[in-house]
Amino acid sequence: MEADEKYLRKQYLLSAEQVRKIERLRTRGDPVGATEIVRRAIDAYDPDEPSVRAEDAAALDAMEQALQETRAALSAIRERVAAQTAPEMIAERERGVADEIRAHYAEHPEALDALGDMLFGSDGGRDGRL
Repeated sequence: MEADEKYLRKQYLLSAEQVRKIERLRTRGDPVGATEIVRRAIDAYDPDEPSVRAEDAAALDAMEQALQETRAALSAIRERVAAQTAPEMIAERERGVADEIRAHYAEHPEALDALGDMLFGSDGGRDGRL
């Protein structure tokens, strides 16, 4: 503040919270008077310039919208992949299991006899019992 500046005394009403905030700000950093805090706030205020908070809020809104769209797209992709691969994967697993069983019994044909005995009895089911 320059020494030759002229100041006018004005009275303004403030809420109790605003007064407490001025007192907190007044003692932070370089201690200054409450009047200087109010002057700085007035100097910093420019209604024609968009506030940083408004810009931040707009950026957050855009990010939230983008995240919602991304989640929706990922959900759609997940459903498409599941619908396309699930039947194919099940069929492939079934073919793989069948191939493993065939390979096992090709290498161990005696296991087929044991399986037959287990299912049909040692006489091959000729006694009429299953």
